[in-house]
Amino acid sequence: MYSIFRNIANSNAPSISSERWSGWRMAKAILLLGVPLIVGELGSIAQQFADTMMVGQYGTPELSASGFVNNVFNLVIFFLLGFSYSTTPIVGSFFGRKQMDDAGRTLKESIAANLLVSLVVCGLMLLLYANIALLHQPEELLPLIKPYFLIVLSSMPFLAVFNSLKQFSDGVGDTKTPMWIMLWGNVANIVLNFILIFGISLPLFGFTLRLPALGLNGAGLATLISRVMMLVVLGWLIVRARRYEPFRNGFKKQMTRLRFFHVTKVGLPISLQLCLESSSFNIAAVMMGWLGRSEEHTSELQS
Repeated sequence: MYSIFRNIANSNAPSISSERWSGWRMAKAILLLGVPLIVGELGSIAQQFADTMMVGQYGTPELSASGFVNNVFNLVIFFLLGFSYSTTPIVGSFFGRKQMDDAGRTLKESIAANLLVSLVVCGLMLLLYANIALLHQPEELLPLIKPYFLIVLSSMPFLAVFNSLKQFSDGVGDTKTPMWIMLWGNVANIVLNFILIFGISLPLFGFTLRLPALGLNGAGLATLISRVMMLVVLGWLIVRARRYEPFRNGFKKQMTRLRFFHVTKVGLPISLQLCLESSSFNIAAVMMGWLGRSEEHTSELQS
């Protein structure tokens, strides 16, 4: 599996050239860069859709609980995603000027900034968890909501660092590698969902290996494991793939406070914008829980 991703990472991608480009060449380059970005974003939506469908087959209360937690964390995901968007233009500007060391150091600063922001957000979400009763969700759903909330929360730092690595890859013109990693991550998430949500029995060397059905918590663990896997694979490729070798010297250099805050300054407005664009629907979905479990269940199916 690693060799497949390594070959993708080392494959040719649109490069910067001083030659005059025709309209067709420019359109082709945009498509080569843009289509993987679209597929990657659809992959994020497909992961949540798969979780909803499989949890819904397990039970209605679990679906309602997952709907509440997912809508709360959608705001966090959009915030972290928007913050990571600052990496692409900064890295892209250095890459276009052939300043590979600066691009590599920007990756280091981006990872630090995204990880720090994710930890701050996790701290705020823990405060929300401690006062989750204030959101007035049905009492019978709270035993399902609380453990699932913590499992999904634990995946946020891994997602934030993955976003940073992905935006760096996009900034240097390698949009295919993150796309394939996200697609394979979705496949892994679906397989893990099936195993962890419903349980499985496997004959193994004369014994039967039985994994219990974990229900909603199984879906959360599948999401956590798949996000860790995506981070490890993309990080390994950036460390080992030949395509990323020119940036490794810059990554070893010490971070600067000025450029660290520059990444933060560019990322925060984008993250707030994405949150505002999605907040009305997510807040409305949380408010559906005030009406009752059946209404929240219907809202999750519609989302």
